[in-house]
Amino acid sequence: MLRALSGTLGNRNLHQSFLPSTVSELVSEWQSVEARIFFGFELLAAFCILLSWYPFKLRNAGCIPAEGGCYIRVPYMPFASMSWAIARQFFPPVGLVLVACEESWDAEQLVLVVVHCVSALLMFTAFLFSEAHALSLRPFRCAVTTLEPGSLEYKLRYITWHLAFWPYFLFTLIQIYNFFGDLHPYMKIISFVLEVDAGLAMLANHYVIWCPDRSTCSVR
Repeated sequence: MLRALSGTLGNRNLHQSFLPSTVSELVSEWQSVEARIFFGFELLAAFCILLSWYPFKLRNAGCIPAEGGCYIRVPYMPFASMSWAIARQFFPPVGLVLVACEESWDAEQLVLVVVHCVSALLMFTAFLFSEAHALSLRPFRCAVTTLEPGSLEYKLRYITWHLAFWPYFLFTLIQIYNFFGDLHPYMKIISFVLEVDAGLAMLANHYVIWCPDRSTCSVR
């Protein structure tokens, strides 16, 4: 963040400054300090999520098949169907690991760029859709009541979900436009801030789920 701001503060010619439009672009050079820190924390976070099995341990995180939980069903592809708990357990951390490992942002390496974008999409959308299902937001209605709609936890998770969804949605639109033309320096700054905001909102949402007062969370 400091490296990105160092190219903007007091600079009158932003077109010649290093202005990353994404966090991945900021940490694309492995030798940089931020790239090493980014890789370590992202990999650690992914392993912690995988080892926690929180979609199956916390009643407020999602519905499980053993209690009549919902399934993601693909039309005409029954073998591809899976429970929402499985999707929440594996998709976000797997996407997080791939994003952390694919730090190169060279446009000439098209395959790497595509895999990186798909991994980031998997990480964000899997979380957003799974949380929308837990909150029973349309059209992701849940057949099992995992959370009381009027509770403080529900309201906080509803707010953090929107703070993650809309910035990421706008960030995705900007990046789609970026594939077809160069972004204005101010648009790069906005894009970077939107992605950071979406990531921080995701962290806040997980904090609410793993609430400090364990008496309010029903643990299986």
